[in-house]
Amino acid sequence: MTTADTAQRSPSWRATSLVLVLLAIGLPIAARTVAGPRGVIVHVRWQESLAPAARQSLESAFRLTAAEQLDDRTWRYELIDPS
Repeated sequence: MTTADTAQRSPSWRATSLVLVLLAIGLPIAARTVAGPRGVIVHVRWQESLAPAARQSLESAFRLTAAEQLDDRTWRYELIDPS
């Protein structure tokens, strides 16, 4: 490869790098715009006597998503609809 070949590739490489950086910055913003805002994070401590099927029904009724169990009774959720 000659020096002239290297000089011709540099602008193309720089342009490609710039496009990739802009995509890396812009894609998460675009995805959040399309998906809408995240829900509010809430913690719920369920009664020990509550059956799993009843808990799941309540999660659905109150639009609690992205469930993550923190301990025996406490769960973390995204509250999609605060009404």
